[in-house]
Amino acid sequence: MKTRLIKNKLLALGAAAALLAGGSAAAGEGGWRLLPLNDAGFELKPTVSVIYGVFDPDSKQGGSAEAVGVEFAFNCILLQPPTNRVRQQLSYTQYDDGGLEVSSLELNPHYTIDLTPNWALGFGPGLGYVMADSKAGADADMFALQVGAGAQYYRGAFFAGVEARYQVTEGKTLGVNDEGLDNFRALAKLGVNF
Repeated sequence: MKTRLIKNKLLALGAAAALLAGGSAAAGEGGWRLLPLNDAGFELKPTVSVIYGVFDPDSKQGGSAEAVGVEFAFNCILLQPPTNRVRQQLSYTQYDDGGLEVSSLELNPHYTIDLTPNWALGFGPGLGYVMADSKAGADADMFALQVGAGAQYYRGAFFAGVEARYQVTEGKTLGVNDEGLDNFRALAKLGVNF
């Protein structure tokens, strides 16, 4: 019951954020820009990073263990706010513990606030696709929603960051676990800016 309540709150939060951003952009209020890729001065600023951290699933099969992956981030080509920026993050992570193997492909747009020329904070929702194999012999592919926040440091070609994400998944059966594979992750990132 508690998990279902958290899922409903995250769904409502994501829908509200999408409606707010979409409504402001459609109305042209506040200088929101659709398809900023066509604007003079737009910079993609891509970053490729390796990810390492802790993956903590709400599962009876796997415990808290390491997660590794890669991430490609760039300034969003679909929507940009009048100040600050939306930074798109496409990531792939893997986890393996106690007979539970999880691979997750995610798209996380973050509203990013530049604190200094080198430091930024970001937060936002995300969509994911989770592929899980359990020791109980059950495999499940699940869609997921998430919310995350993080800090980034940029200096020339060097990039470093940290992020925390909470993810809720569809409630598919994984042997002894019938509640999906909700999870929390704390991640460190190290990469190259192009």
